Amino acid sequence: MLKYRLPSGLFMGAIILSSIFVEGDIGRYIFLIFGIFLAFAAVYEYMKMVEKFGVPGFPCIIAALGSSILAGSVLELPKEFYFLTLSIAIIAGWVHLMLAEDKSVALKKTLSSFSALPMIVFPLNFLALIYVMNTGHASGRIYFLFLLLVTKFGDIGAYTVGTISAKVMPGGNHKIIPKISPKKSWEGTLGGMFISILVSYIFCRCVPELIKDYGTFFPFIAGFFLFWGGFTGDLVESSLKRTVGVKDSGNMIPGMGGALDVIDSLVLNAPIFYLFLVFAGEK
Repeated sequence: MLKYRLPSGLFMGAIILSSIFVEGDIGRYIFLIFGIFLAFAAVYEYMKMVEKFGVPGFPCIIAALGSSILAGSVLELPKEFYFLTLSIAIIAGWVHLMLAEDKSVALKKTLSSFSALPMIVFPLNFLALIYVMNTGHASGRIYFLFLLLVTKFGDIGAYTVGTISAKVMPGGNHKIIPKISPKKSWEGTLGGMFISILVSYIFCRCVPELIKDYGTFFPFIAGFFLFWGGFTGDLVESSLKRTVGVKDSGNMIPGMGGALDVIDSLVLNAPIFYLFLVFAGEK
């Protein structure tokens, strides 16, 4: 598993770092292309999992809609773009329902498809909004990097501490919700939270502009809430996968599963962090 996971992680990490540190439009276009690809895949995977409930939808159409919304945010298109895009989607849904011979099936497919908007599309769009935001002393790209590092190191820390504690503790470690995620333990969770806060603190020491914008306690508050937001997002996806009977959301990323497996911890963290940045900054 590691021999596939490591190259995949390094490849995606190189793309993300390029989108952050390559200045100007080139970095933005790298983020745009990668974001469109990841958003399309994540929404498509969500739709295919929902289909396992016996409720089919329009996975390609909704995935394309989600990618379009994210692209609009990265390119900072006017708000009319979103109104037009969503209006077309809503009208298409009503027209499909009106013309369909089997209204019951049509309604299920429409509702199933549009469920992806609040569950996946809108939360992921906050990643793009963070990336392009321009407020305070630090750029949106730096805050985007901060979000990724604090969230993902919390994931890695929880997994590492949980794995070690399961081996060294007599009788194993203490599980949190074994029916949803059998490997998650209290020991790993608390270790991951500590690492998230530590990474947040180190990042803020290296980039003091974040503390200038949000105060002395920012690294501790952000590290704490981003860990628990990522933890909850991961549990939500684990619950969905267990309900539909799949191990991974997909298999497009060697060693990591699907796109949704990679970004599940960001689904809740992206809107949480964006709202925090908007409302908690210096007035």
